Amino acid sequence: PFYGNGTSERLFDIGLCLPSGPTLTDEDIRRVVDTIRAI
Repeated sequence: PFYGNGTSERLFDIGLCLPSGPTLTDEDIRRVVDTIRAI
């Protein structure tokens, strides 16, 4: 596997990872939005 120079790992550590993709249901999206609004 490719490990690179660690940039992606650092960005992951400080970033916000949101679920995405064509299989997300409306319920999944509502749960994500509700969670973000609660923060």
